[in-house]
Amino acid sequence: MDKKFLYANKDVQTRKVNRFSLIGLGVLYLLIVGVYLESFLKGSMKILPIIVVAAVVVVSCVLNLIVILKNRASAKLRYFCMFELFVLAGIVAYFYDPYFICFLVCMPLIAWILYGDKKFMAITSILYAVENIGLTVYKVNVAKSISSENAMENYFALGTLVLFLFVCYYATVVSDKFNADTSGLLKEEADAQKDLSEGVLKVAEEVRKGAQDAMNIVDEVKDSTEVTSRSIVDISESTSVTAENIQTQTVMTQNIQENIEKTVERAAHMVKVADTSKDINTKNVDIMTRLKEQSEILSETNGQVSDSMGKLQENVENVRNITKTIFSISSRTNLLALNASIESARAGEAGRGFAVVADEIRELSEKTRKETENIATILEALNANAVETADAVGRSMEVSEQQDKMIAEASDQFGALNGNVNELVADIQEIDTMLESLSNANNRIVDNIMQLSATTEEVTASAQQSASMSDKNRVNTEKAQEVLKQVLEVAEKMDQFLQK
Repeated sequence: MDKKFLYANKDVQTRKVNRFSLIGLGVLYLLIVGVYLESFLKGSMKILPIIVVAAVVVVSCVLNLIVILKNRASAKLRYFCMFELFVLAGIVAYFYDPYFICFLVCMPLIAWILYGDKKFMAITSILYAVENIGLTVYKVNVAKSISSENAMENYFALGTLVLFLFVCYYATVVSDKFNADTSGLLKEEADAQKDLSEGVLKVAEEVRKGAQDAMNIVDEVKDSTEVTSRSIVDISESTSVTAENIQTQTVMTQNIQENIEKTVERAAHMVKVADTSKDINTKNVDIMTRLKEQSEILSETNGQVSDSMGKLQENVENVRNITKTIFSISSRTNLLALNASIESARAGEAGRGFAVVADEIRELSEKTRKETENIATILEALNANAVETADAVGRSMEVSEQQDKMIAEASDQFGALNGNVNELVADIQEIDTMLESLSNANNRIVDNIMQLSATTEEVTASAQQSASMSDKNRVNTEKAQEVLKQVLEVAEKMDQFLQK
């Protein structure tokens, strides 16, 4: 037991009072024996009372020693001491007239108050009071050992002694009441502590349940976060695929641009050839003029050749304009592809710009396709004109039989013209091949755009899923907040319990 609460134990208290009582009795016995010896030495007392008192003292000490050695916390010791002192007080009062000795014998009652035993103190006080009353009455009225002059003084002393015994008893009663009230208060405090402990345990259980609910909600938030993370990974992968497609589209656009540049060069060469053919045709017209008188058919044929060549020049010019248009479209397509690459780098906005870029690219690709068809039509017309020119030259050669020299010169000129026309046809065929390559590239652009659109849809779906998960996380967070509020309320209840 903790030393500062050592005397909270009843046995320890009894041991302490027993020890104090025995020490006090020992001192008292020595004083009584000393008083008797002093009286004997003065000659006022015989040896017999001293022997009797000494015998009672020795027997009392031996008896007390036996009891205390057997059990230091013995409750019987107080009754042994009370009986011994009762006998000794009677003997002392009988053989010794001075009244102070009676008060001296009653002094141990002050120590016995510490026992807190009302019954014991009542018995002791009554016995001592009766004993002293009987002895006083006997000495005054029977033995006449107290003179009538001192009788009243002895009665007052007796009253004082009885009052002293009553005070000792009443002090024991009050002390017992104090102890009872203190014990009751301690019991109430213990009950309150028990209620507090039960309340704390209940609150702790509620806190535990609240914490467990919060932990479950946190787990759900964790799962939702993992799903969101996977969705973000999907978005990242889709964005990567989109970037690769856009890169491929950029390369194809560059190829288209290179082919268009070559087409422009070929168109310029065609114009130059057409100009040369025009000059040759002019010379042929001069020759045909000199041969006009000799062959109207040749003149008509040369006119047809001139008209065909004019149409051919016109068509070539149209091809050049269309080629410029295609070049402009290609430039814009390349710029849009660059913008799409930039948009793909900003995938954080879930690809909103991809749709706009994709629509614009589709429009440009459609326009390219239409212009390609126009070029094909013009090329067919050029081929037809070339055929017509060849027929006209043939008829001119048949009509020129009468004009050998002029026909020979005209034949040479038309031969040169025919070579130019053949070169023009070859250039046109090469243009057709380039345009076919351009068409294939355009088809691949369309396919990439479709794939880009599909990827954009996937990005949108993933973004929607992420938004849904975010909403779920928000709801779970609100639930967690509610649970935490409940936990705080429980904590406040716990504080109220602890403050009591």
